[in-house]
Amino acid sequence: MTYSPPNTHYTQLYGLFENEDMFKFIGKNGAHFKYLTEKLGVEYIWWNKENNIIEIWGPERKLFRAKEIMQIKLDAFMTNKQLHVLQRQNAATTKELNEYCAGLSI
Repeated sequence: MTYSPPNTHYTQLYGLFENEDMFKFIGKNGAHFKYLTEKLGVEYIWWNKENNIIEIWGPERKLFRAKEIMQIKLDAFMTNKQLHVLQRQNAATTKELNEYCAGLSI
């Protein structure tokens, strides 16, 4: 996709720390950004990878709320990622569970 922001008002916020996370957040072919662009009523959302900035372009009256919701979405993405990591860390293999259950006197 080519960078082509509209001639309108602008706001920005920081992206996620890891590029891999940002690519997942943006979605395949920009699907999540496209969805958010429509739902937030803005004209253009772009991730400036070099500076790790998410740009939001659109009507001035929509930008504050759009930025707020985008931050909520980013925070939810990271919370969900952290939960998945914890679940994987705490997950036991079938062998480990069988060994544990065999050691119980039920």
